[in-house]
Amino acid sequence: MDITPITMKENILKMAALVEENLRKCFDTQITLQDMSDIENQINKMHKDIDDDCYKYLALAAPHARNLRITITVLKMNCDLERLGDIAISIKRAHRKLKKIPIEIDHMWGSVHHMVNNAFGAFDHADVLLAEEVIRNDEAINKMEVDIIRGHIDIANSGNIRMKDALRIIEIAKNLERLGDHATNIAEDVIFLESGYDIRHTNKLKYI
Repeated sequence: MDITPITMKENILKMAALVEENLRKCFDTQITLQDMSDIENQINKMHKDIDDDCYKYLALAAPHARNLRITITVLKMNCDLERLGDIAISIKRAHRKLKKIPIEIDHMWGSVHHMVNNAFGAFDHADVLLAEEVIRNDEAINKMEVDIIRGHIDIANSGNIRMKDALRIIEIAKNLERLGDHATNIAEDVIFLESGYDIRHTNKLKYI
C-alpha cells in the first residue's frame, strides 16, 4: 500500500498551498474570479482524493497511536481546507463588486491571513505554541467582525454609503471571521495530533 501518514501529510500540505494561493488573490483586482475558480477545482479534486486515501488507510492499515491521530487530523483538516477554498471564492465575488475596501477590512484581512498561515505552519512544523497563538487570536477577529458590522450599519443608515455596498462589506467581514474559525479548527487539530488532547470547547491551552 502506497498510502502512508507521510504521504497523507504531504498531500494535505499541497492542498493547503493551493488554498493559500487563492486566499492571496481574494483582494487582487488583477485576478479574475475564473482564475481562482480554476484553482478551486484543483482544491475540490484533492478534497475527494485525500478523503479516499484516508479511508483506505484506515481500512487496510488499521493504524493506532500517532498514525491514527495523523489520519484523523488530515481528514478533519481536509474538510477545513475545502471550506477555506469556498470562502475565498465568496470573498472574491463580493469584493469585485466594490469600488473601495474600507481600512477596517484591510486590517481584519491581514490578521486573518496571518492566522491561516500560522495554522498551516503549526501543522507543517508540529508547532503547538504556534497553534496556541492562532487560537488566542480568534477572539480579536470576532471583535473586528462585530465592529465592522455595527459600523457599516450605522454608515448605511446615515446615507454615507449605499446599502448594497454596506451589505457586501458586511458579507466580507463575516467570511473573514469564518476563515479565522477554520484556522482555529486546524490549530486545535494540531494540538490533538501532537499531544493527544482534545481541547475543543474547553479554552484550555498549554498541554505540552
